[in-house]
Amino acid sequence: MTRTSELGRAAFARQAWDDAYSLLTDGEVTGADDLERLAVAAQLTGRDDESARAWERAHVEWVRLGDRDRESEEHIAAFAAEPRVRADADARILVARRAAAAALG
Repeated sequence: MTRTSELGRAAFARQAWDDAYSLLTDGEVTGADDLERLAVAAQLTGRDDESARAWERAHVEWVRLGDRDRESEEHIAAFAAEPRVRADADARILVARRAAAAALG
């Protein structure tokens, strides 16, 4: 873990969304929990495309880990209130599922 990622987690815990987004983006974010934090921080700061990409990456990681509860569509699209964002999230879920299936063989 990088110091930047640790600072990003701390900013997220404080609900300092801009700081959390910046720090998590600059840090080494690969784990599902940090990807979820990045997705939420991006969504709450108006970065819809970045949020959808982070949700997609988190979904692939949850599938890889076998975490059926967290890989659900409802979880991934929880912050996608706008129809455009929801449609984009739905499309990314399909892409993520295919990528996860291919990665798992």
